[in-house]
Amino acid sequence: MQHWSVAAQATQKALVLSQGLQADELTYQWQWQQGRIDRAQGEISSAIAHYSAAVDTLKPLRQEMVAITRDVQFSFRE
Repeated sequence: MQHWSVAAQATQKALVLSQGLQADELTYQWQWQQGRIDRAQGEISSAIAHYSAAVDTLKPLRQEMVAITRDVQFSFRE
């Protein structure tokens, strides 16, 4: 249980930093990570909220990727 608490604290710090930098390419990953932590702790509603936030964060990035070459799109998807 203690490990999840430490992981959640570190993830929240990273999330705040990435949001402050407006680094959506990092933010969605921390939102997704928090969702996994929540799910592991049985906090399903919170997990869904974090997963949904990650998807919402990715939407503008996806639109930007449409304007970029196919090679970069493929690389980002990986």
